[in-house]
Amino acid sequence: ILTLSVGISSTMATVSANSGRWSKLTNTEDFGASLWFNGSGHYVEISNTPDLSGIFGNGDGGTAAAWVYVKSDGERDIGTILDKSDSLRSGWILHCSDEQAPAGDVGAVKLTFRQAFNNTNGIWETTNTVVPLSTWTHVAVTYHNASSANDPKIYVDGISVPVTESVAPSGGDAGTDNLIPLFVGNSSAPQLSAAFDGEINEVR
Repeated sequence: ILTLSVGISSTMATVSANSGRWSKLTNTEDFGASLWFNGSGHYVEISNTPDLSGIFGNGDGGTAAAWVYVKSDGERDIGTILDKSDSLRSGWILHCSDEQAPAGDVGAVKLTFRQAFNNTNGIWETTNTVVPLSTWTHVAVTYHNASSANDPKIYVDGISVPVTESVAPSGGDAGTDNLIPLFVGNSSAPQLSAAFDGEINEVR
């Protein structure tokens, strides 16, 4: 577990602030101190380690998860929760998308998962807006990228939600995320152009 709090520490990786872009820490009723991302420029970069490599390619695949407090769908409407990709030439991304606020509703966003493949990158999104705004929500994606025929499962507060394949992957092998750092709260460097708007904690 990577707890994003005062004196950030992790048993898995070294966490470092970049270019003075630490987001400020805020106190929350449920999680104590979490890390706030302003939707423009903030990010955390986690150096790659063996524990972080090939999350979705090892054995029968794996899971990436986090607690999120979403304020909007973020910068360019694709606010990034987790990004372990090289501009999606390899690796994967989990981000928010498609914010909607029906009359009388506080609003919600979809979750989108992207996995690089040799020819065509796969894109899947939740069929509905499933993450409410301004509410702590646990999100997780479980996936095995050994075959382009596999689809991810996305969970919200422990419940599997319907997922739509927006772009079918092709090209045999998935692009590996080995040696690529994990970015939390923004797209990977050097772009850093899809900032998350809200708070993130307990990445695993």
